[in-house]
Amino acid sequence: TPPCRDKQPQVLNCKSPGSSHIDACAPTVAGNDRDCWLLAAIGSLTLNQQLLHRVVPHGQDFSHLYAGIFHFQFWQFGKWVDVVIDDRLPVKDGELLFVHSAEGSEFWSALLEKAYAKLNGSYEALSGGSTTEGFEDFTGGVAEMYELKKAPRDLYRIIGKALERGSLLGCSIDITSAFDMEAVTFKKLVKGHAYSVTGVRQVSSERLSLSRLDNPVWSGPASSEWNAIDSAEKDEMLCKMEDGEFWMSFQEFLHQFSRLEICNLTPDALSQDATSFWTTVTYEGSWRKGSTAGGCRNHPNTFWINPQYKITLLEEDDDPEDDQAACSFLVALMQKDRRQFRRHDEDMHTIGFAIYEVRAKDFFLRHSSCARSESFINLREVSSRFRLPPGEYLIVPSTFEPSKEADFVLRVFTEKQSETDSNPQALSVAAQL
Repeated sequence: TPPCRDKQPQVLNCKSPGSSHIDACAPTVAGNDRDCWLLAAIGSLTLNQQLLHRVVPHGQDFSHLYAGIFHFQFWQFGKWVDVVIDDRLPVKDGELLFVHSAEGSEFWSALLEKAYAKLNGSYEALSGGSTTEGFEDFTGGVAEMYELKKAPRDLYRIIGKALERGSLLGCSIDITSAFDMEAVTFKKLVKGHAYSVTGVRQVSSERLSLSRLDNPVWSGPASSEWNAIDSAEKDEMLCKMEDGEFWMSFQEFLHQFSRLEICNLTPDALSQDATSFWTTVTYEGSWRKGSTAGGCRNHPNTFWINPQYKITLLEEDDDPEDDQAACSFLVALMQKDRRQFRRHDEDMHTIGFAIYEVRAKDFFLRHSSCARSESFINLREVSSRFRLPPGEYLIVPSTFEPSKEADFVLRVFTEKQSETDSNPQALSVAAQL
C-alpha cells in the first residue's frame, strides 16, 4: 500500500495553487465517510460569508507574500482560539486523503480541516461526530436538536426563521446497526450521512412546502412532487441551487429524516420577536472523583456533591398571545476537550442536568426536578429551552454515572432580567440532609 505523504497545494496542482481568496470556495466532498458531519458543517459555513471570514480571516491567499502558513479561528468553550498551520496536506495516491474540493484545485476546506484536526489533537480525533459540534465551533452559537418524528407543528416556520437569520442547519437519518451505515434508502438518501438544510420554499402553484438540502457526497433525490411545479418557478429554483443540492417536499423531509440540528447564532434566533435579546452567562466547572462527580439523580447518596448554579428568574416574558406567567431561558451544558482523550481510549461522557426550584434545604431528597435535559446522552453538549415561573432555581450538571472526571462549560441564556450565580454554599447545605 502506498504510504501517506504530506504535500503542498502547489505540488498537487501544477497549474495553480488554487483559489487565491476564500470567497471563491468550491463545493467540497469528503475523503472519509467518518468525517461527513464536519463536511456538512463546512458546507453550511460557506453559505454565510460573514461567518466564513470569522473562521478564515481575510488577507490570506496563495500569492501575495505567500509564506506557506495559514491561520484559522475556532470557538472553544467560551473563547475564540487562533490556530496556525503550515500548508502541507496529507495525500495518498496523488489525492487529498480527507476533505477536498470537487475540482481538486481548491484547498481552503482541506486547510480548514487540518487546523480543526490540530485543535482536536489529530485527524483520527475527528472520526464520527455531530454536525452541531462543528456548527458551534465555527460560530460560537448554541445548538438545538429536534427529533423529526416528534416535530413541533411550527417547525417549518422555525426552519425558515433560522435560515433568515443565518443559523446553520443539518439533518441525518439514524442507523440502527453497523449494517445500516452507508445504506441507501429507496429515496436515494444515505443513512448515517449528514445533510445541510440550505433553504425552504412555499410553492404557490401546488401549495407545497419544499426543503432544499445539500450533501456533496450524494446528489440526493428529486422530490416526487417536483414535476407538478410550474416550469417558470422550477427554473427559478434551479438557478439558485449549488452542486449537490436538491429539493424535496417538507412532508417527505419529515418522514425520511430522523433528526434536525439547528445552531442559532444568537440564542433568540427562533424567537417570535426579531428585536428580542438574551443575556448570556458562562460558567466553567469540573467533575472530580470523590469531590464533585456525583452522577445523576439515580445516585442520591452522591448526587448532592455535583456543582450547582443558582439562577433567579425575575421578569415574565412579554408575549400577548400567552397568558402563562413564565420566563424563557436556555441551558447548554458542554463537556470540554473530550476528543483529545481518544488517544487514551476515552470518549464522551454521558451528561445531562436537572433544575430544581429552591424551596427548602432538603429539596434534593424531598423534591423532584422541575425541569431537566431531555435525556442524558454521550454528546459533547446537551441543551434545552425552558419556560418556568419567576423564582429561584438550582441547575445541577452531572455525568450519568458517578466518579466520571471531566471539565465542562455551562451556558445560561435568559430572555429577561435574571440573576445567576454559582452556589458554593449548596455543598454544605446538602451535606446537612
